[in-house]
Amino acid sequence: MKRFGPLRLLLPLLVSFLPLAAAQESWHIALLDGQESGYAHALTRPAEDPAGGFETTTETFLRLKRLRAAIEIKTTLTSWEDAAGQVVRLRQVSVLAQSETIYEGVVKDGVLEFTVTTAGATRPASIDWPADVPGPKEVERRTAALGETPGQSASFHQFDFMLGEPSRVTSTVQGVEEAPLGGETRRLRRVVTRFDQAGMPDVTTWVDEHGFALKTSMSMAGLTIVSEIASKERVDAFLTEGTAAAAEVFERSMIQANVRLPRPRALDSVLYRIAPKAADGALPPLEDERQEIVMREEDSGALLLRVTARVPPETRRQRRPLPDPAPELAEYLEPNPMLQSDDPLVARLAAVGAGAEEDAWNAAVRLERLVFETITQKSLDVVFASASEVAKTCTGDCSEHAVLLAALCRAAGIPARVAMGLVYAGGIFGGHAWTEVSIDGEWYALDGTIGRGVADPTHLRFGVTSLKAGGLSSGLLGVLAGLGSIDLEIDEFTLRGVTRQVDAARPRWAVEEGRFADRVEGLSFVVPEGWTAAGGAPAAGGMTNECVLAELSRAGAGTIRLLARSVRPDFTLKALPDELAGGDAESVFSVSRRVAGLDGMFVAGGSEAQPWRLVAVLLDDTAYVIRAAGGDDLTLAAFEEVVDSLALE
Repeated sequence: MKRFGPLRLLLPLLVSFLPLAAAQESWHIALLDGQESGYAHALTRPAEDPAGGFETTTETFLRLKRLRAAIEIKTTLTSWEDAAGQVVRLRQVSVLAQSETIYEGVVKDGVLEFTVTTAGATRPASIDWPADVPGPKEVERRTAALGETPGQSASFHQFDFMLGEPSRVTSTVQGVEEAPLGGETRRLRRVVTRFDQAGMPDVTTWVDEHGFALKTSMSMAGLTIVSEIASKERVDAFLTEGTAAAAEVFERSMIQANVRLPRPRALDSVLYRIAPKAADGALPPLEDERQEIVMREEDSGALLLRVTARVPPETRRQRRPLPDPAPELAEYLEPNPMLQSDDPLVARLAAVGAGAEEDAWNAAVRLERLVFETITQKSLDVVFASASEVAKTCTGDCSEHAVLLAALCRAAGIPARVAMGLVYAGGIFGGHAWTEVSIDGEWYALDGTIGRGVADPTHLRFGVTSLKAGGLSSGLLGVLAGLGSIDLEIDEFTLRGVTRQVDAARPRWAVEEGRFADRVEGLSFVVPEGWTAAGGAPAAGGMTNECVLAELSRAGAGTIRLLARSVRPDFTLKALPDELAGGDAESVFSVSRRVAGLDGMFVAGGSEAQPWRLVAVLLDDTAYVIRAAGGDDLTLAAFEEVVDSLALE
């Protein structure tokens, strides 16, 4: 089963939003949808350098699950602020993968000059630094100075290494209220902080008269994240519970599709209706080379978006490396702290994967397949590893495939970046990352997680990032704006040149003149005389890579089911007997058989009392299986009639 990590790219940012409390020492507990999931420990003391300033160290920790895979994220941020309250130095240590990432920087003349150390290598970087970036102690002082009058506000900048750039924020007093806190209520000021970057959620903070944050709440990626002041004993109790009590974030953030898409990796295009959940909500940036807005509804804010699978035409192919790349492509060709295209191992992999292929697109497709085959350990417990680390460990999920492919393409002289958004899998849309390459001035999408030579139109992009300076930036913010804040429906799709409408008022399947037909899946078969056929419910029940499309029954006989199973691009029907036999291939009988005009396979097994048989045929990324349970003559005859009459569009 393919597994995609909808929140993995967001987790480092969730950690960074836990309160940077500036009291001498404090503990906060973090709750995701009411479930204890982490903590923050802050310690502030006078700084030796700069004199008169403060040094604040905040350790944050999150423990989560994604499809039962445990994830633990730990980040330690130390900031130094001068006597005027301005940040002058930063050090952050994040454990997001099998190795830690260390950021160390100093502010000089309007520039933050810093280094990023990951996978054992240190690289310099720099970003422009705005005039007003107060430290935690100064933020606390300014918040206290706002008083209790609603509407009083203060604006300044804040910085997080994971975003890669400073954000301007405005904190506004909403009033004073009795706030629930640790089983009791306290009279506190409510302050709402807004960011000037699209996709960043508003943060509500309840502070005391000293400006100290006792409770913080925000909604992001479909989750409600709360932190509140706690005792060290409460934090210790949380830590002793282990991973069994960790919050499951995958199911809470996914979007259930309104239809099960047939053969999604082979689709030509998909027409989506996308609308913000909130009346005043906004949508992430959506238009690009693959995504076209075809209609807007001014009243509701909804739009129709057509996404098309694109490959560069033969007339726009390009040789690699680019002989004279445009200046705007420079950052997509250079190595950086996350995409170490100059790493010796990455360079060797690129040389092997691309070979002597001079066509840039063909080389990129070869590298996509190499990434799919190289990352052999498809793991959900890696948070965000660099390309160099992935090349060594061959471990990870979507973000690791995306960064490794981008780095390999850069090493091969092909401009590349990382895209982030949603992808369809098994009936749901979940957060995902993939890769884009520039060919003759236009961007084309590839996906090393799937490895099929093109990113299909169920890849819905919300943002892109070059990962320059090690920050996710707009790519991550686009995902934040999409996950949990939009309503998404499929209106129509085109498969192999045939367009099919998705109409909730019209049944997906029907039996007419003795023939069962699924208009969405594009299949039909004869219903044997005396048998009853009914369609399944393939769009309900969360993520599943196998669903029942139809079931046939008859009193006094067995059952016959038609199933659709999503398969990997390297799946072959030859593996089916061994899979069904649990490794004991001698316990089943198999033989090749034509099905629906295609090469298929017949497999039989089971016991004398409970025999079964099936036929399977592979079409694009889907295996269609007709399975009969029962060895009576009625069932066997009906099975043969269904198999012989199966038609697939």
